[in-house]
Amino acid sequence: MRIRLLPLVIVAVFAPALCAAQATRTPAPRPAPRPAAARQAPRAPDLAAGQQLFTTVCTACHTLQPPPRLAPPMAMVSQHYRDAFASEPEALAAMLRFLLAPDTTRATMPAHAIQRFGLMPKLPLSEQQFRDVSAYVWSLSAAAPTP
Repeated sequence: MRIRLLPLVIVAVFAPALCAAQATRTPAPRPAPRPAAARQAPRAPDLAAGQQLFTTVCTACHTLQPPPRLAPPMAMVSQHYRDAFASEPEALAAMLRFLLAPDTTRATMPAHAIQRFGLMPKLPLSEQQFRDVSAYVWSLSAAAPTP
């Protein structure tokens, strides 16, 4: 019970500061949407940015290695994605779909992991930030180079 309350406590602590910061900003006029052809493709994932995001955001719940904190250790998540998908692009696309809108239909982790830890909450990060952290998570289970 206490484990599931921690995300709510974290939100309750930081929400007033975020709302105050949001309220003091004058909203900029929204530009007209660009046609699909004019939109830029997302940039390639940045592993260093992904590691920094993991360190500052994800470690609130995840550890790199066992034992777990409030969520599965990321080395295990990384290995699970390597085992579940035939290629890196497929795995990264699956991670991105889940991170953008976490729900059980997009989850690839085993049901027992979701039962034990619950479903990950939606985080207020950009799609590019999720791409960066996904690439970092994927890299955690990469085979060590042989000398």
